[in-house]
Amino acid sequence: MVAVEWLGHSCFLIRGESVAIVTDPFGPDAGLHYPAISVRADLILVSHEHRDHNCASAVGGSPKVIKGEGEWGAPASVKGITANHDANGGSLRGKTTIYAFTVDGVTFCHLGDLGEIPPNDVAKEIGEVDVLMIPVGGVFTIDHKGADAVVALLRPKIAIPMHYWTEFSGFRLDPVSKFTSGKSNVRIEETNRLTIGSATLPSSTEIVVLSPPK
Repeated sequence: MVAVEWLGHSCFLIRGESVAIVTDPFGPDAGLHYPAISVRADLILVSHEHRDHNCASAVGGSPKVIKGEGEWGAPASVKGITANHDANGGSLRGKTTIYAFTVDGVTFCHLGDLGEIPPNDVAKEIGEVDVLMIPVGGVFTIDHKGADAVVALLRPKIAIPMHYWTEFSGFRLDPVSKFTSGKSNVRIEETNRLTIGSATLPSSTEIVVLSPPK
């Protein structure tokens, strides 16, 4: 079983039997009001060099920091895929990195600050996805309509919204309700943690909304 913990914004801790991975850690100067990150990891995945996504020093242990496009095999299988941070070819905000990785038989995809619907070649590189961490708040990323299109394209078993407005956000983003409104396949968790196993994944896409950490 793999433990997934949302630490706020686009930051998650994904912990398997032999590896712990943190995505897009933020620091105290990021303009966010989530609790400070207090976890240890073996790997840190940084999607781009904005301060609300790249504070590797906030994570304990002696983690390997991965940035940008490429493939890595240890201590976990990770693929970094370049994408655009905006819908104008990256001319407004530059590039972001999508990470596809596998932990204990569960395939994850963290979309970073994705700003466009991925073209078919990028979707093909991502491949099959069990768990998708997807921005839905708009403004700096795709909005709820864009997120709908990306979910339809990638067809994950579980989609976990991220990068949206909460009471702890320091940015004017859309709330997650814009993404979940009118959908019947939504599960609201009262905690920021989720346990996932390859044998217990749903047969069709389920949206799981985690509560902000406190």
